[in-house]
Amino acid sequence: MKKKVAATILALSLVIPSAFASTNNEVPIVDRPSNATPGLPPVLVGPTEEELKSKYGITTEQLKKAVESSSESSKMKNSPQGAVPPELLDLVEVEIYPEPKTIKVSIYDLSSTKAEISGTYKKTVTVNFETYVKDVLPNEWRADWGNSASGKNSLRAGALAVKTFGWFHVVDWKKDPDRGAHVTNGTKSQVYIAGSRKTNTNAAVDYVDEMVIGKRDSFAGKLYETGYRANASDNGTLMSQYGSYDMALDGYSYRKIIEHFYRSYDLVVRDQTVWVNSGLID
Repeated sequence: MKKKVAATILALSLVIPSAFASTNNEVPIVDRPSNATPGLPPVLVGPTEEELKSKYGITTEQLKKAVESSSESSKMKNSPQGAVPPELLDLVEVEIYPEPKTIKVSIYDLSSTKAEISGTYKKTVTVNFETYVKDVLPNEWRADWGNSASGKNSLRAGALAVKTFGWFHVVDWKKDPDRGAHVTNGTKSQVYIAGSRKTNTNAAVDYVDEMVIGKRDSFAGKLYETGYRANASDNGTLMSQYGSYDMALDGYSYRKIIEHFYRSYDLVVRDQTVWVNSGLID
């Protein structure tokens, strides 16, 4: 799938309240404890210095300089309008965030609040990673928030949080190591129900394809555990699901929503792949 990049980034100038309440009459999202594990350090998923040298003949510092120098070409390359034909640009694709192909999920019976019921472990299944994200998002964010143009930004922010959370646990810090699983199917991790995908949430996942939440200005592919809950306190480390919707209705892009809720880690929306001018890395 082709990557789509938001054309406009709104300035974050409004004062965001410290607690968010739903501003609609929909059935509320279950406000379970946060799915984040306190104190987890970030993990590195990008190419090592050795891999950069062997595959591209460059160092991390050279990559950073090349990306900065060719930023305008990269913007044209990735433009949704296709402003410049790719064959006219002398660009090389460098994968900074190699996305996992699969994720292992331990399956339990779930309570009415979607929590794993102790002693009910069934099996561990291996799921295509994109399928997993699409079968989590409608169980964590309300699909009908995507019925409005502004509400779509809440779902896009949620898709990125769900995706990055799962990705983090594929790389390290398994949620259910005794079952050989990266994550569980309930609120201890993220609520995964096979086949539960919906049109609006699918569209959000597709929209942020080839994007991930990463450290600002990091070219080492650094990921954090992007936890969330329905009404998280506004401390800069967790996303509020209702808060993301309220911000979207106030006109914030999914990028600014991400930057606000994970600001303590200085996290932003990153492209999984960057394009650099091959002449700058010879």
